[in-house]
Amino acid sequence: MLSVIFATHNGQKTLPEMFECFAHVYQPPGGWQIIAVDNASTDRTSEILSVWREKLPMTVLECFTPGKNHALNHAIESASGDLFVFTDDDIRPDRRWLVKLWEAARDAKQADVFAGKILPKWPFQPPEWFLESVPLGVVYSITPRDIKEGFIPSNRVWGPNMAVRRSVFEKGWRFDGRVGPGPGQYLMGSETELTGRLSAAGYRCWYQPRAIVEHIIDAKQMDLNWIVARGYRAGKGAAMVGAEGTKEESTERVQRTALGVPLWRVRIFAERWSKAKFSWLLGRERDWFEAAYSAKYQAGYIVQKIKSRGTR
Repeated sequence: MLSVIFATHNGQKTLPEMFECFAHVYQPPGGWQIIAVDNASTDRTSEILSVWREKLPMTVLECFTPGKNHALNHAIESASGDLFVFTDDDIRPDRRWLVKLWEAARDAKQADVFAGKILPKWPFQPPEWFLESVPLGVVYSITPRDIKEGFIPSNRVWGPNMAVRRSVFEKGWRFDGRVGPGPGQYLMGSETELTGRLSAAGYRCWYQPRAIVEHIIDAKQMDLNWIVARGYRAGKGAAMVGAEGTKEESTERVQRTALGVPLWRVRIFAERWSKAKFSWLLGRERDWFEAAYSAKYQAGYIVQKIKSRGTR
């Protein structure tokens, strides 16, 4: 059996569309169950869940502690499947979604964590420069086109379409409640924080490109200011999970720090913030966005590093 698990907070806008798709998903061998966790919603989410609970093999739980990861951990205790499929409350699954994840778990016996393909469902077609400049993986969890079926790094397993064998959680592994969607300026990286720890412990991740979901993108999520603000949260999450930059950055640069912050990040923040202000004055939207996003990302990283140092 597969257990499909998701948390929702005020998901009334996307839940009906998602459940309509769930109603047409092919049943995997052994069947499936849905565990939906209402995470302190204040809109019509509870009503929608109650209606669809009568139409789908769904159990509805409540978690009053704000935060997606708290809700997912709550659901894990009630799941009975051999494979736990985690998703979000704003997806549209392909009909073969669960069957393909089941086949991946059956065939890739050396893997314990699985990722499927995530495609965007845009509210309108974005301009080409938007698709080139926005980090689609970080902002929308959109799967890069160059990933092929097989073993993948743990940081390529994302929340809208991932699965983990039950045996992993039976050994005590859980999501970190300090990370992921929640109140205020939360730290991004809900799933990659967990998969990073699992990878360090020897668990391997497998990508199945035929297990497909569409991620529903709201129009407000294409606003450039919204994306820049998300960059700040992404930087905070990267600092929390210990991301120190790309392979091209030399060891010397990474080791030179102040208050636990690599000095090259401070320099890049200053450079990009200055460029963003200059580009804004000149009306260069794309240049402004690219510089502002980078600056906000570095700012989030720097703030979280200093904050973490103060709590040690």
